[in-house]
Amino acid sequence: MILKCLANHKFDKIGTMKEEKKIMGVFKTGKKSMSLLMSENKALKKEIVRLTLLCDRKDACFKELMSDALRHGSPLAAKHMVERSMYLRGK
Repeated sequence: MILKCLANHKFDKIGTMKEEKKIMGVFKTGKKSMSLLMSENKALKKEIVRLTLLCDRKDACFKELMSDALRHGSPLAAKHMVERSMYLRGK
C-alpha cells in the first residue's frame, strides 16, 4: 500500500494494490518504451526548430510592415516599434 506521511509523523494508508501497480507501471523501462520516447523526442525537436523558423519569419514580416507604416506616418507603427525595442531590451 501507498503510505502518506502526515504532518504529525503518523502514516495513513491510502490507495489499493491496483493503484500501486498502475503508478509503478509508469517507471518501467524497456527497449520498446525507450525507442518510443526517443522518436517522440526527435519529433519534438523538429517541431521546435520549425516553430523557431516560423517565428523568425513572422518577426521579419512584422518589422518590414512597421518600417513601411512608419514611413507613411502611422502613429501605431511608432508605438509598435517602441514596444519592440523595449521588449528587446528586456523591459
